[in-house]
Amino acid sequence: MIKIKDIPKDIWNRKINALLIQILKPFFIKRELKNIIMMESHTNFDCNGGALYEYLIKNGFNKKYLIVWRVRSRNISKKLPENVVTVRDEGPSLRKVYYILNAKYFFSDDTMLRKIRKNQISVYCTHGGCTLKNVKGLLNVRDDVDYILSASENYDPIMCENYSIPFPNKRMLHFGFPSNDVLFDKEVKELEKLGKKNFDKTILWMPTFRKLIGGRNDSKEEYPYGVPLLKTKNILAEFNDFLKIQNTHLVVKLHPYQRIEFDIEQLIFSNITFVTREIAEKKNIDVYRLMASVDALISDYSSSAYSFILLDRPLAFILSDISNYDRGFDITNAEVKKFLPGELILNIDDLKKYCNDVIRGVDNKSKERNELADWLYEYRDGNACERIVDFLGL
Repeated sequence: MIKIKDIPKDIWNRKINALLIQILKPFFIKRELKNIIMMESHTNFDCNGGALYEYLIKNGFNKKYLIVWRVRSRNISKKLPENVVTVRDEGPSLRKVYYILNAKYFFSDDTMLRKIRKNQISVYCTHGGCTLKNVKGLLNVRDDVDYILSASENYDPIMCENYSIPFPNKRMLHFGFPSNDVLFDKEVKELEKLGKKNFDKTILWMPTFRKLIGGRNDSKEEYPYGVPLLKTKNILAEFNDFLKIQNTHLVVKLHPYQRIEFDIEQLIFSNITFVTREIAEKKNIDVYRLMASVDALISDYSSSAYSFILLDRPLAFILSDISNYDRGFDITNAEVKKFLPGELILNIDDLKKYCNDVIRGVDNKSKERNELADWLYEYRDGNACERIVDFLGL
């Protein structure tokens, strides 16, 4: 017989919340929905949910709606404006259940809530943007989600296959992704938050996670510092010397779900800066504004590359571990040129060559980037949030 103490805490919490909803549902089911928006994102206040939230606040929608954030952290240092509250995503809560039963709108990009009432509207904003990484089986979009954000009709079949969505599907909204809106912000100053200035060029490296917080490993290789190629402190120091000669800054923005197994305080270099999830939160660094601030990007299997192409700046893909990475690109060999519109990096010499090209202004992939961007996106502007709000009639 299974004992209550043997039931995992998260399952136990979900069961209590579900029970509370069933008990309270009859008291609210015939009442009019309230002006409540519930929001959720990959980590707190980031990604598509965070970008949409910023748009709503900037345009005064919190005066009409109570905005409720489902957060994962107990302590939220972010100062919240008027009519914005938080509830813990984990743990039973009568207050959270009240909001779930009465909200008009649900926006999520990671964990979707089940709609309780038919006239509630649920929008899946997706995690990140366009992705060609094989994530099949990791996330299934619920059948009761009313609308799903997509980049275009061309992207629909790729997205539907990855997220187990029946295709074709009338729920798809080709409005683009809120997080990409900030790429068009002309006043970005994210690099200043890192405190390092006076570099000729800044290159951003955004690796996907290989070792997930909580245990899952997607790669058979070991990455002491969360990135391929730069696997020892000596190699890091040598690469820092290379960058120093070029007066170039490399910002390594680690994935928020990457398991950190090193002391970040021990990785202090003049021309290399590591940014973890904790550092980003402490310094209030938005990753998309960070992308908009740099001269070039190094990606791998991450969706960040397909947001960055909207800026038409140099791009590279590190594929040194593709044979050992369990969730590589979901594309054929014939599609590599089309879907990887950047330099391919397989070793440290390739990495140095790419950096040298960026420093010297050599860019041979602009045509390929723009062709893919035109194919992938129905809109290449910063107005996804506006289209969403107008469509829903907020």
